[in-house]
Parts: sequence; structure tokens; C-alpha cells
Amino acid sequence: MKNQQEKVSPGHRVNGTPHTQIGLLIETRQGEIVEYTPQVQKLFGEIPEKVNLFFATPADYEHFSNQLEDDGKAKQLIRSVDNKMLLIQAIRYNDINLLSLEPFTSKSANAGSELSIHDLLEDFPEIYMQYTTEGKLVHLNKMGYKKLGLSPDYPIQQLNVFNLLTDKSKQKLHCRLKAMAKGQEIRPAELEFVHQNGGIVPVLAHSHLLTEASGEKGNFLSILFDISYQKKSERRVGAIREKITVLARTAMHFIRLNNTDEVFNYLESMLKPHLPGYIAVYLKVDQKDKNYNVHAITGIPDGVIDKVNEELGENLFHKEFDLTHDIQNFLSHSRVQKHKDGWSSITRKNLPEELARKLEQKLSITDVFSAGIVQQGSIYGGIHFLKQEGAAPLERELVEPLLHQASIILQQLTLNEHLRIAKQQAEQAMREKAEFMSIMGHEIRTPLTSVIGLTDLLLDQKPNKSQLKNLHTLKFSAENLLFLINDLLDFNKIEAGKIKLEKTIIDLPGLVEDLTGAFGPSAKPKEVELLSEIGEDVPRWIKGDKTRLTQVLNNLTSNAVKFTEQGAVQISITTEKQSEHYVHLNFSVKDTGIGIPENKIREIFKLYTQADVSTQRNYGGTGLGLTICKRLVDLMGGNIAVKSKEGEGSDFQFTLRFEKVPPELVMQDKRKKRQADTAEAVDFSDKRVLMVEDNDINYYLTTQLFKKWNLTIDRAENGLVALKKISRNTYDLILMDIQMPEMDGLEATLHIRKLSDEKIQKIPIIALSAATMDETRRKAQSVGMNDFMTKPINPAELYAKLVRFLVKSDNN
Repeated sequence: MKNQQEKVSPGHRVNGTPHTQIGLLIETRQGEIVEYTPQVQKLFGEIPEKVNLFFATPADYEHFSNQLEDDGKAKQLIRSVDNKMLLIQAIRYNDINLLSLEPFTSKSANAGSELSIHDLLEDFPEIYMQYTTEGKLVHLNKMGYKKLGLSPDYPIQQLNVFNLLTDKSKQKLHCRLKAMAKGQEIRPAELEFVHQNGGIVPVLAHSHLLTEASGEKGNFLSILFDISYQKKSERRVGAIREKITVLARTAMHFIRLNNTDEVFNYLESMLKPHLPGYIAVYLKVDQKDKNYNVHAITGIPDGVIDKVNEELGENLFHKEFDLTHDIQNFLSHSRVQKHKDGWSSITRKNLPEELARKLEQKLSITDVFSAGIVQQGSIYGGIHFLKQEGAAPLERELVEPLLHQASIILQQLTLNEHLRIAKQQAEQAMREKAEFMSIMGHEIRTPLTSVIGLTDLLLDQKPNKSQLKNLHTLKFSAENLLFLINDLLDFNKIEAGKIKLEKTIIDLPGLVEDLTGAFGPSAKPKEVELLSEIGEDVPRWIKGDKTRLTQVLNNLTSNAVKFTEQGAVQISITTEKQSEHYVHLNFSVKDTGIGIPENKIREIFKLYTQADVSTQRNYGGTGLGLTICKRLVDLMGGNIAVKSKEGEGSDFQFTLRFEKVPPELVMQDKRKKRQADTAEAVDFSDKRVLMVEDNDINYYLTTQLFKKWNLTIDRAENGLVALKKISRNTYDLILMDIQMPEMDGLEATLHIRKLSDEKIQKIPIIALSAATMDETRRKAQSVGMNDFMTKPINPAELYAKLVRFLVKSDNN
């Protein structure tokens, strides 16, 4: 019955259907309906908010109210919504009016003259009682006898209301009676009556002290509305609220767990309070081998586990889940897998007789429920709920969401683990690839270094015309091969994310002049013009990564010259926009070559892509050049695009942002260069250098350079020989190859830096390596090497470093 509130409009329907056609209502002195039975709506056709709405005119209601006020009773004929004649009667009862509504007949009209409150409430579908101050019952209606479990012929004089209440409600009623006796107004209150079978009957009590007007002065009247349904609903709502709270709390906690064991431990701790009378066996899946192991058992003492194990002769509750065929009938993962929702249930009769009997005897187990922890078809574990005799039904509405939450987290942890392993494998593969590229680069560049170096020596020896042509061809071929190898190594560095941008001052006209000078010899035999144009508003000096900018322009210009048989190649630089400190420059390399088919333009920057298979056959190349250009431009924060028409040529353009260079920085940079230029003519006659190098040709080429510079050089074939030589001789500088047999350059440098002789310990060491990876440079720096040079050795670069370490260090 929905009667918790003291005042609800248009009133509350009273539960139950009385065995009568009379409808009953309770009205306040203000005319508001607070309770009613279903027959009221059935008879009248609706439930008005106030009693006056039952009457056709205000005059009819006024006559009825005056009669009730004067006599304490009233009756009158009214019409229902569908125009049927009804008899409405009322009795004044303290501050409430009890009203009845019934079809009008001659019998009902005559009975109305003798109407009493007992007659009115005898068939009321809720409990009505009258009792004295001491609690002795004076009257109890039929429903009272029924709902309290009393026999209809039970002597009423033997009943006391206090004996029918719980201890807590006895105290509450006693306080309410004292308050009413003092004339205090009280509200309806909840009381608990005790049924004859020991059960509790919760009620909402409307109680009143009878006055002289009612003829029963000093007694109390109570109408008790059964609220068992509401209480049950409240308990259910409370349980649901508690479960929602638990699920919300677990959801927040689950996402903080880091591994499978933590998930199962937390799941076990959350379910344990909700499994009274159950033994829970938690199974965990080994995702690698797909085997089930028992993770934990709750609800059974260890001693009992041992006893059951002994009786069954199986490892039922051991950590290793190894069961025989009979046990697997109800404790195996295959059974869980067969159920779409992850649940299975086995009753006593489905178990093998001997097993069922022993489980029942030792653990009082009557049923077994199995729940899988399943997510998107993958099983991450399961729980077997062994129900003991007398246990309440399993709370699946709590268990299932918890298992669902656990399955989501376990799935995520599994995916994370797979990703972690995949990431480790990818990183390991990347390291191995980088190491392979470094080794191969070293092995290939080393003989190329010899070829290029020897060619330079032969060119210095004034060869005749035919020899000169052959030597130039040899050098061009070697340098072209070196260029291709550098492309591969650069791409590997870009892919590994090991390129770091640097900022240096760039002389744009000088850069363009170097480009045209470098590719002029390739363009001239084909009579291809190599042109350049720099916009008037383009600043001469900018700050950026000169090496990477040059690399992009080199690649684009090289392609333009290579694919153009007639016409021209033009390098252009224009200003797109600029501010006080920055300038956005557009670079263009345009040619009149073979062009690119329209359907290939989108693919041209992809890895190993060339416009046509014949392109590689006719022109060579790796297909890496444009990919490297795009990656480098992206790395520098720009974008690159191409406009092309097959047979007419291509125009590659890219835009980059650079810092403007203040004039004072340009002057400072020029002064440094002038100082370097004036220092070129240096006398090295009193200096001695140790070259640690296992390659004979590399050592021979270096000795030829040192002869020109009047510099004494000594050789050690590996790190061990170098350590012996520096202990016996005095050297001003060491050129240290990194990769050597017996002891490499890194290990040798570590030994040198740890020597006790401070003078030897501080000898400048320049690393030499054919490897171009930044990792090689970092390793060299970490062991104490002072500088780094990439093979093949550039004579000008080597000379500058010799000046720096042999001359300038002396001056300092």
C-alpha cells in the first residue's frame, strides 16, 4: 500500500480487495482524501482530489457537511461519473471523517440509519482496532484477525495490543498514547506487529483518542495499513543501491589494477561477503598455454580441504588444477565454454553418485554453479560456486556485473601485455636493423673510402688525358655508390627517429652556388642549363639546419638533372611571408624532364616508389630519395608537393620557416671563418699523431695527407697495440678507429681515460668510423672521445680538426 506520506493528493489506494461492494475513504477536516479503497474508483468512475467534488453542486456538499458537523454522521445520494445513483455516508471521528460509498438500494438506505464506525470498518481491507489506555482490545475487525494470524473465534478480551508488538514498537506506541492523552497532535507512525507464526507485519498506524462525541471516551482507535510491500521494496532498493555502490567502487578500483593476480585477488575480496553458504573456487587462465589453475578458494577451512582431498583422492582444491574425468564433469573449463553467457548449473542428480555423496557428506554441497569470466569470446577465468545446504540463492545480479568488470580489465591487461611484447619485439627488431645497417654501412663504406681516397691521390699525380678521364669516371661511380648507401643509412636514421635538427647560420646564395657548382658537371654534357633565382625580398642569412636543407635540395636537384635530357633545371627561392623574427621561404626545383604520370603523383613520395619500372632500369636509384625528402621536410615542420605533367617536366616545391639572423651574428660568424682561413698555413713539424687503424689502405691514404702537411704519424693495428705504444711514446693526438679486432676503439679510449698519467689521460682523441648513426657518435662521446669523423675522410675537415687540437689547444 502506498501510504507512507501523511498527505498525498488525490489520496492513496489501499491494498487489498474487500469482499464487499462498499468503497471506503478517509478525509481530513480540510476535505482532502488521504486513503481510499479500489472500490471507490470502480463505483464513482474516478478519484476526486477533495470530497466536495463528489457532489453535483456546492449546496449539496454544504448540506452534507452541516449534517456531519451537527450529528457526527451524514448521508446523501450522489451520482457517479456514468450517472449511477450512489449512497455516500460519513462518520466524524476526531480530526478525520470516515466515508463509505456504495450503490443505492432500498436495503442500503435503511442500513444507513444504523451505521456505526464498527459497521463501516468491519469489512475494511486493512486492520482496524480499538483499545484502552492499558492496551486491552475492545474491537478488532476481520482483516485484523487475518493479518495477525489469529483465529476468528479467538476471545478478544484476552488480546492486548502491547503483546502483539515487537519490543521497539511497544515503547513507541506507549509514547504515542501518552502524547495523545495530553492532547498533542501526532502523525502516522510505523509499527511492527508480530504474526502468530513469528513473522513481522509492518504497518503505518493512524491513531486517535476517542472523545465524548464518539461515545467511547478514553479509548484509542487505530487504522493500521499493511506496508509489507513497501518495506520489501525498500529493502530491495537498498540492496540494489548497495550493489550499485559496490559496482561503482569496484569499477574505479579495477582500472587501477596492474596484473591478473591483482584482479583475481580484488574480485575474491569483493565477492566473499556476498557468498554466505557457498564455497567459491576461483580459476585463472594461463593466457599463454590456455590452462586453468586454481587461483584461490574461499568459504572452506584448510583442514577440510585436506580431508576432502584425501577422501576424493584428487587435487580438487590444489593450486595445480589436475582433475579426473568425474571431477571434470562439473569443474572443467570446457563446461564453462559451452555456455554463451558463461554460466552452467549442475544439480545433485547430475553428479556422479560417489562424487556427489562425498561432496554432500564432507561439505554439505547440494548444487554447483559455474560462471566464466568471458569477454568477446575469450575466457580469462571462472568461478565454481559450490552451494552448501541451506544457502540462499546466489546473487547473480551482483556476481555477473563484477565478473563482467573483471573480464573487461583482464581483456585490457591481456591486450596491454600483447602490446608490450609486440612493442619490445618491434624495438628489438629496430635495434637489430639499426645495428645491421650500421655494420653494413661500415663494411661497404670502408672499401669505398679506399677507392675514393686512392682516386684522389692518383688525380694529384698529374695523370695523362686518357687516365684522367678514367679516374674521373671511377671517382664519379664510387661517389654515386656512396650517395646511394648514404640514402639507405639516412632513411634508417629517420625511421628510427634518431635525427636531431641543428641550427646554424645559412648563406642562401652560397648554398645555391654550391648546388649549381656540384651538379654543373652532370648537366653540362647533356646541354641542360642549370639556373638559379633568389627573390629580392629573400634574406641572405637565415638560421636553420643547413645539413638537412642541403640534403633535400641535393636530392631534388640530383633527380631533376638525372631525369632531364634537354631544356633546363631551375632552383628558385621566394618569400611566402615574414615577420620581425621569422621568414617562410618557398623552395622550388623545376625541370623540363620526363615528368610524372598523373596517376603516380600521389604515390611518388612513398617508400621505394618510382614513376615507372623502366625508370629504375634506365636511370637507377633506390626509390628512397623523395621519401627522405618528405620525411626531412616534415621533420623541419614544412610540407612538400609536386606539380608535374608527363613529357613536360616536374616542379617540386616545399615551404619551411626559418629564423632571421641579426647582422651582428653574421659578422661574428664571418670573423670565425676568417680566423679559420688564416690558420690554414700551420707548421706541424714538432707534432706526432698515433693512428689506430686496422685497414692498411685507410692508413696509407692518411699517411699521404700527413706528408703534405709535414706531420709525423705512427700506427697501431688495434686498441691493445695502441695502449702499448702510448705507454712508450709521446703523442699529441690519437686518430682512433671504432671497429677493430681484439680491442675496439671505444674500449681502448676507456682504458686511456683511466690511466694514472694525467698527460696521457688527456690526449685528444678523434673517433674515425664508417658508421653514420647518431648512436655511434653518442657512444664515442660517452667514453671520452673529443671529436668524431665519418669515413671517407674529408681532407679539409681533417686539417681543420688537426689545427683545432694541435695548434689552438697549445695557444690556450
